[in-house]
Amino acid sequence: MRINEGLERLREVVYGPCDGGSWAALLTTLEGLQGEPLEVALDYVTPTVLSWPATWRTHRSRDVERWALKPPPWWSLVGDLNLGGLRMGEQGMVALAGAQALAPVRRLRLGKNRLDDACVGLLLGSAHLEALQWLELSNNHVGPAGALRLSRAAVLEGLEGLVLRGNKLDNAGAEALARSPFLKRLQVLDLADNTLGAEAAQALGQARQLVDSLHTLDLRRNHLGAQGVEALVSSPHLGALRVLHLGSNAVGDAGAQALAGAAMSGQLAELYLWNNRIGDVGVKALVQSPHLAGLTHLDLSFNRMGDEGVEALASSPHMAGLTHLTLDWNDIHDRGARALAQSPVLGNVVRLSLRNSRISQSGARILRNSGFLSSLSEFHFSKR
Repeated sequence: MRINEGLERLREVVYGPCDGGSWAALLTTLEGLQGEPLEVALDYVTPTVLSWPATWRTHRSRDVERWALKPPPWWSLVGDLNLGGLRMGEQGMVALAGAQALAPVRRLRLGKNRLDDACVGLLLGSAHLEALQWLELSNNHVGPAGALRLSRAAVLEGLEGLVLRGNKLDNAGAEALARSPFLKRLQVLDLADNTLGAEAAQALGQARQLVDSLHTLDLRRNHLGAQGVEALVSSPHLGALRVLHLGSNAVGDAGAQALAGAAMSGQLAELYLWNNRIGDVGVKALVQSPHLAGLTHLDLSFNRMGDEGVEALASSPHMAGLTHLTLDWNDIHDRGARALAQSPVLGNVVRLSLRNSRISQSGARILRNSGFLSSLSEFHFSKR
């Protein structure tokens, strides 16, 4: 490809309408160049491309050792490195940690790699993590010792997202993270699918440095129980929290009531409480709470909610901001469907899901034809 032709194509990609597909188009053009034309092209696009979100500038490698030895010539533009599912283990981690090509990476994804606590130590020993803002270690074998290593890693001081779902973290692991003097810029913390209990929830809630900036906290599929939820939401340090995942934690009505009464709930925009044994008592407490008036997303699927709870939701002025409402697998009949269809407060709901309900086809038609649900564009329904 001639240099002028290549630069013209690059100009169209870089300065035209930009989206997630712009990155692929850019790489296709760069790979058609080599030598001096490639160097000129990289000088030309680098300032603009580095302003693109790191999530656009992604690279997926299938061979970590080969990549570490000889990264592509455009590597300095990459922001998101996905090495998930390679089962790299200790040998791959040694190669990764020593690779200078890690230096520009802001987001590092290492899910499903059979990484244990020793591998975490190898990674954190790398001299090339200075740009890192997001670290994903999901579905590995990281336990309390690995969490302790993470908590003591000064190189992670700029980290904004930490994903440790599906590991071997227990209360001791969460407590280690909570004591970290370095993890103080986190906006996203994902500890789902571990074995955290009430003690972990209490430690996280009290860890001001760790949670003070959190926007999203994911604790789904742990063992918090009502006691853990109460310990968490009583924290005075969760004022920035907007998204809270507590699905499948045996929250029950008592935990729902604790959430409803917590001042920190007033900041929440999204609350996910599926599969938590919450009945109408808990539902009423939630939907009638003025603290939850800012919710836009509410998921109460796989609970013990009946028509009484639906009626409370449909009549509560505190639910007027909802745009996404998920009520799958509950004990909701046509009575509940009519309450939703005639609700004076759910006019902003754009997505409503009632899969595996006890609502008849007639009840579903009432919902579809409701004049009150004026914003509804996505309706999911099935009867069991």
